Amino acid sequence: MLRFAANLSMMFTEYPFLDRFSAAATDRFQAVEYLFPYDYPASDLASRLKNHGLRQVLFNAPPGCWDAGERGLACLPGREPEFRAEIQRALEYAHGLECPRVHVMAGVIPTGIDRSALRDTYVTNLAWAAELASTAGKDILIEPINPRDMPGYASTARMMPMPSSRRSARRISRYKWIFTTARSSKAMSPQNCESTFTIRSTAALATSRLPVCLIATSQTPAN
Repeated sequence: MLRFAANLSMMFTEYPFLDRFSAAATDRFQAVEYLFPYDYPASDLASRLKNHGLRQVLFNAPPGCWDAGERGLACLPGREPEFRAEIQRALEYAHGLECPRVHVMAGVIPTGIDRSALRDTYVTNLAWAAELASTAGKDILIEPINPRDMPGYASTARMMPMPSSRRSARRISRYKWIFTTARSSKAMSPQNCESTFTIRSTAALATSRLPVCLIATSQTPAN
């Protein structure tokens, strides 16, 4: 059975943000998500959730300077200290809201930076975030956002393929991969997807030709 969460950043926008919790509950939603919680104390949001019988199921980690066009920090070399501080902040909110997962935005690819440096920074930051999240019992998600909605976004498969070497794969082997569809006029099939991903699960290496969403878990990788 499908279960839906109301995205309060995009739904019930005729109401002030804090009133959207009531609107979602009135429309019989049992769970909510939204882009960012950081304009409000976690305790205030938690009270809204409790008062309306709702669960928080997802929000984004801080994206950097949104008004300046930043859409995440995970792939940006030189921003690692800021990235780590913001992940810690996000996990504090996740704890206060009893939210099981946080979406980590990769960032927009800057001009003049080698793609391999972006990829290495991305994987290293995800590994660090996943390790920290696992100690808190939380999951880290990434989303391959399509280039029409977010031009230049780094985890679009065409621009930011995940590493295929065995050495790099071991670094992300604590992750579980699930498939997600991309916005496209074509049907999803191996023939029309953007890239091939080589994945090392906890049991074996596998290859998929579908865009993916990544969930970091606390599962111990196999040797």
